[in-house]
Amino acid sequence: MLYILDNQKFAIRFFTFLFAYFLCSNAIAQSPIQPENGAKLNFIHVLFQWECVINAKYYELEVENEKTKAKWTQKVEGNSFEMRENLYWGNRYKWKVKAFGQDKKVSETPQYEFEILFHARVDSSKYRHLILTNTYKSTDSLYIVLDNPGVIIDLRGNPIWFYPDTNVVRFFHLQQLENGNFATLKPQKVKAANENLILEEVSKDGKQIWLSPKSVNVASDSSEYWHHDYQKLQNGNYLIVGNRYVYRKFANKKDSFLVKFGTVIEVNPQKEYVWHWSSSDYVKDEDAFYDGYKDNPIHLNSIFLDEKTDILYVSLRYIDRVIALDRKTQKVLQTWGTKMPSGDAKFANDFFHHQHSAKLLGNSLFLYDNGLGTGKDTVSSLAIFSKGNEKTPAKLQYRFLMNFGRRAQSWSESKGDVDRIAKGLYLIEMGAIPRTVLVDTTKGIVWRSEHQSRVYSSNWSGVEENYRSDWIRDVHLFQFKMSAKSQKKGFFITLENAGKKGEFTFILKNESSQIVSSETKNVSQFYTVRTQNAPLGYTMEVYYKKELVYVGKISH
Repeated sequence: MLYILDNQKFAIRFFTFLFAYFLCSNAIAQSPIQPENGAKLNFIHVLFQWECVINAKYYELEVENEKTKAKWTQKVEGNSFEMRENLYWGNRYKWKVKAFGQDKKVSETPQYEFEILFHARVDSSKYRHLILTNTYKSTDSLYIVLDNPGVIIDLRGNPIWFYPDTNVVRFFHLQQLENGNFATLKPQKVKAANENLILEEVSKDGKQIWLSPKSVNVASDSSEYWHHDYQKLQNGNYLIVGNRYVYRKFANKKDSFLVKFGTVIEVNPQKEYVWHWSSSDYVKDEDAFYDGYKDNPIHLNSIFLDEKTDILYVSLRYIDRVIALDRKTQKVLQTWGTKMPSGDAKFANDFFHHQHSAKLLGNSLFLYDNGLGTGKDTVSSLAIFSKGNEKTPAKLQYRFLMNFGRRAQSWSESKGDVDRIAKGLYLIEMGAIPRTVLVDTTKGIVWRSEHQSRVYSSNWSGVEENYRSDWIRDVHLFQFKMSAKSQKKGFFITLENAGKKGEFTFILKNESSQIVSSETKNVSQFYTVRTQNAPLGYTMEVYYKKELVYVGKISH
């Protein structure tokens, strides 16, 4: 708890307030009223938030469907509530809040209105997500992010959120970021291919936060275009996978050939590239063209940066290889996969083929092993293996076969993804096979969904395959409940953290927007600040890693 005392040292207060001023001057404005009057929402799980009333014992939230006139009343402690039921696509709603002290109403908000939008991607008559298995049990909420349609579904297969850009046919690698925003790669044109994409970051309700440049000129002879994968870093920069075209001349050939090699580029918020690596500087011709000439011989399809060590793990699909790259020196430290003519890879020979989504897990790696689709290798799988070292070979630690009978249902020729949700729990996207599953390493499949459409037919014959899937705990990643109480020693303002935990900066401002207090603190449950004067009209701003995530106001 922070106490505001007159005898605080000037220097400490000066630098604290200077930091707070910097945060405030760079913040994107938010309203203490959510949803704002007239809001148009792209989600049906709605977080209601209103002004805090001093000494309020509880509140009553009233929500009414304008069309059906159905009403819901919810008793709430604190000035926010997330409503996850009884809200529907394509409907308009009214809402207001009454504040009570000792069971007597002390105030009432104006009536606000909002609309929940409708889009074909959440139309259950055109798209459906069949739930064929669901034995998953947990006290934590869990929702699945599907990148092709750009939707989030609950474990019953119901869409709860859709990407608000309605002009895009499909998306690639849609995910929720640490700051609560969403990012995705999407075509620059409606019918563009998946090798010339643009990266966009938006707020949960669709306000554009950042848009990547269409391409980057690292070398004067080549522009590099985005595709497949990206990662937002702690410094606010993005690592993005690109392509670079390079001329290669082969033995006994007179002419050179133009060949596509994958690259990784770090782009800052100002859209400038600050770091670059090209697989053409690493992959030897004898490996890239071991089975003949190809214009896309390696196909770089995923990256994972361990920011603690600054080691980048890169997946090179067509040569069955994962590499560990020291970003500072650009030296390849370790390699895994099929042993090629050059002698690489050094570890995990024949553990996987044509893989996707290689990621680090302690001293191990895990990935989606698509497999070759020939001989005995006709079932895709989740593979986990130790990294190995000079003294100890890599060891296959776990494999889960995605065996659903026929080869056409068990081997995904392309695409695919795997994410670790918790210890022993993995989310697997089968890519070319339109199936998403949750795998418990002790129980097997605990949840399974298959994705279908009938946009162009009266039958459910459409295949809605995803390149990647992801998972979230809540569309509204940051949630705080604020209360204000008068006591003998002053007024106490308390925030209960009901969302993501971590280190936050709390800035309290008075009616004139002057900073009254500022503190950075790791808060998992409660944060309290005391003021000597009644905080009428005061606002509390909360920042997570310099980004504004909450604004609460104390009512007059």
